[in-house]
Amino acid sequence: MSGLLAGAVGRYLSSLHPGLEADATLVAAVGAGSQVLRVSRGESVCAAGTHRKGCYWLLAGKVKIALLGRDGGERVMDVVLPGRGFGETTLWADRLDNLCAEALVDSELLFIGCAAINTGIERSATFARALMERMCAQSARLLEDLEGCCLLSAGERVERYLIQNVRRCERFLNKGQVQLPACKALVASSLNLSAETFSRELHRLAAEDLVTIDRRTIHLHDISALEQRRRPARPEARAVAAA
Repeated sequence: MSGLLAGAVGRYLSSLHPGLEADATLVAAVGAGSQVLRVSRGESVCAAGTHRKGCYWLLAGKVKIALLGRDGGERVMDVVLPGRGFGETTLWADRLDNLCAEALVDSELLFIGCAAINTGIERSATFARALMERMCAQSARLLEDLEGCCLLSAGERVERYLIQNVRRCERFLNKGQVQLPACKALVASSLNLSAETFSRELHRLAAEDLVTIDRRTIHLHDISALEQRRRPARPEARAVAAA
């Protein structure tokens, strides 16, 4: 196994659970069924309607995950950044995958085949548990996204996105910024919004002096105020209001 592949596998294992990268036997076992892929901007990583036969972990670049409709329409599900992966929740699904992945910039990924994952599970209970925890987290995120599409207004979706992705200022913890990982149209699609609606909601927040928009950087001036908007009324408060 090359040093490049060993290093990539080690980084992937460390992302699952710190310390796994030190298990040389596990690194070798997972590395035996893995490979480093380089894809150019606009190139498909995996196409819809195929058996994926493994999962991916992004080493460098940006990858768009999307669903394609029968009419050719596209719904962006996520923009994956380095240190994150995709495909783990369908590792053992005996069906064609309906997701497609495309590189937004020149990217480098680690592909881990199903056989390598199975070997890792057999060799390490820590690896198996960490993998299940990540799959549970991904499933929980999908449920949260579904909640957003079905139950939250456009404004609430945008506010939640900003809170979830803010990087707080070290000196002023109630301030921070969000760096959009892609153009506003792709981010809007991931929230099930049109680009126009996403932009309108951002400008509404800007008009309230809660944010400042600087191209793909959104500066948050009052994180607490945004968080307060997201908190649902307590059951007893709703009951009083209903009375």
